[in-house]
Amino acid sequence: SRAVTITGRILEGVSRAVPSTTPLVRWVARLGLVMQGAVVVATPGAIWHRVWSHLMILIYGFELLLLGAALLFGGADTRSTAVAALVATVAIHLAKLVLGDFIRGRRAWQRGLLVAAVLAVLAAAGVGAMALWQWGPGVLCGPPDSGEPPAALAALCPAPD
Repeated sequence: SRAVTITGRILEGVSRAVPSTTPLVRWVARLGLVMQGAVVVATPGAIWHRVWSHLMILIYGFELLLLGAALLFGGADTRSTAVAALVATVAIHLAKLVLGDFIRGRRAWQRGLLVAAVLAVLAAAGVGAMALWQWGPGVLCGPPDSGEPPAALAALCPAPD
């Protein structure tokens, strides 16, 4: 906990001390501060870990309420905003859980992540294979008015009119 605090103070000092002519260094320091904050929140037993857990319950509740209201009364934009907020919250929550498991030394999530990645690649390959099977190799060329196809696909694609 002490090392995380010291690292945060160093990054904060770097982000303030660097002249405005080097914005890249400031942004790298700010990114480091965000990652340092994620470590603070994911550290088990820390007060910010408990605060974060409580806030996540409130945020999920609010977003589910927003989604329910959007489904009942809202338009398409409201529904898509509610779904996007919920998806972003789930992604941030999962990242925090994975980081917390990494800090605790649990490695079971690595196998799950590997299996999920392999399944995602296989699903994408399956969708691509089905598209090739159903529509033929011309599906790789894009819409007819998209211009010249890539050189590697020129033999498969008909010449534009």
